[in-house]
Amino acid sequence: MENLKLLPLSVEWNLAGVVAWYMFEDQEFSNELTGQQDSAAYLGVLSLHPITEKPPAMTFQIAIRQVMEQLRKGTLECRCITDVGGQRELISEGSWVGRKFSFDPDIAHDITNHRVTRDAWRQMIFYNAPDLLKGSAAVKHDKITQNDVRKLTTQKQYELWNKVYRQLKRNHPGKGDSWIAKEIAKDPEVSNGRSVDTIRKNMK
Repeated sequence: MENLKLLPLSVEWNLAGVVAWYMFEDQEFSNELTGQQDSAAYLGVLSLHPITEKPPAMTFQIAIRQVMEQLRKGTLECRCITDVGGQRELISEGSWVGRKFSFDPDIAHDITNHRVTRDAWRQMIFYNAPDLLKGSAAVKHDKITQNDVRKLTTQKQYELWNKVYRQLKRNHPGKGDSWIAKEIAKDPEVSNGRSVDTIRKNMK
C-alpha cells in the first residue's frame, strides 16, 4: 500500500476523524465526526461517502489497522487518558504494541486482556508527529534516540509474546513451544507479521 497521506496541518481529531480521513480524505467530514461522533464504528457501515457518494479509498478495517501502524511508527501521535481521573498524556510508539481499538466508546486496550475496560486508554486525540510537520530536514533525528525507540518497540513486542506464551502454556500445558509459536503467529495483532521462528526464539 502507498504511504498514507498525512493529516492536514494543525488538526486534532478523534479516532473517527482520523479513520474518516484515511477512508475518504475529506477534512470537513473528519472535522464533523470529531465534533459530533462518539465512535468510529459509524464508519464501519459506510460503503460510500454520505455526501459525495464516492467509495472509500480503503475499508474501515484496513483504515483501523493503518492508524495503529502509524502510531507504532511514530507518524501519528496520540494523547489520551490512561487512568481514572487522569489527564491526557502522550503515548510513545512502543507502548502501542499489544494494543487494539474497541468502539462505542472508542478505547485502546491490551489485546491479551479479555476485560477490555481494564487498563483502557480513553478520550484519544490524534495528530501528526511534530517532526513531520517541519519538513524532511527535521526528520533526521539523533541515531541513538531512534535506536532507543526501536529497542523499546522490540522489547514491548517480546514482552507481549511472553505474556501470550504464558497464557497459552497455562491453558494448554501439554503443548510444546513450536505449537505455541504457531498459535501466536496466527494472530496478526500479536505477531506483528513476524515469522514463527522469530517468535519461538524470543517468546520466553
